[in-house]
Amino acid sequence: LELSQKETRITKDGLQVQLIDNLSIDSEDTTTEAIFLFKQLMRSLLMQTEKEDMILKVFLVFQEMKNVGMLPDVAMYNSLLRACAVTGNIERAQSVLRRMEMDGIIPNRGTLKEAVTLAKNARRSEFALSVWATMHKKTSQTVPLKPKVSVEMMGDLMNNYASDLQETSNHEERIVIHREMMNLYQGFISKLEEFELHDTFEEIACNLTFLLPALKAAVSCEYHSEVDEEKTRSRELACEIVGFEIFQNEHHTDIDRAGKKAIQLATDWLYAFEIS
Repeated sequence: LELSQKETRITKDGLQVQLIDNLSIDSEDTTTEAIFLFKQLMRSLLMQTEKEDMILKVFLVFQEMKNVGMLPDVAMYNSLLRACAVTGNIERAQSVLRRMEMDGIIPNRGTLKEAVTLAKNARRSEFALSVWATMHKKTSQTVPLKPKVSVEMMGDLMNNYASDLQETSNHEERIVIHREMMNLYQGFISKLEEFELHDTFEEIACNLTFLLPALKAAVSCEYHSEVDEEKTRSRELACEIVGFEIFQNEHHTDIDRAGKKAIQLATDWLYAFEIS
């Protein structure tokens, strides 16, 4: 394992494969040892700095494990997703999810964590939402997340997008990020309605960490977009969000100036809409 962490030129005949090939799996005890080794190898590879090189190595070890008859568990699939998340490889991650389904592996909280990281890096919130939805389908095997955990994880993704905004002044890039934040809000609300998860919806209704960045994104997109349909959609979304009771509290001391301005603009739009 120490050698594998230092090795930087892993190929199909490289160090990891040689270690695995030399490991007998004749007994149950050795099989347990083999599973441990595979997991450790994948984790050690995930710490390497060369991203494209790393993802190939991780998938190689995974495939070698399957070749010798070992059955991967959810932790191993999560390692694959982590490799995809680090490199922002959405297509390969989608392939991993399909393989999980074929192998009967149920996503867990770790799976969603990696999906959120990938959604952040690739700016594809629908990927995280699809994993979340899989975990909440009403089957005997799925284990839904608690409402607070669901909202916290989606709130983390929303705030990751908000952090990206602070790092760029490029107009087009900021518009792209604002759109993704609105897509995340609408996609999550839509999933909650689809699965009738009223408890999670109530958790969102009092969560400024998720709602406020989405509101600011909608207001900003309405102001900066040059597309009439998008401006209309953004304004309607801002009105929907500011309608949550939490924004009716005038004594929010933890909201910054930009947030208060967004609340005021959206409230004015909502009032004008109700009057008309």
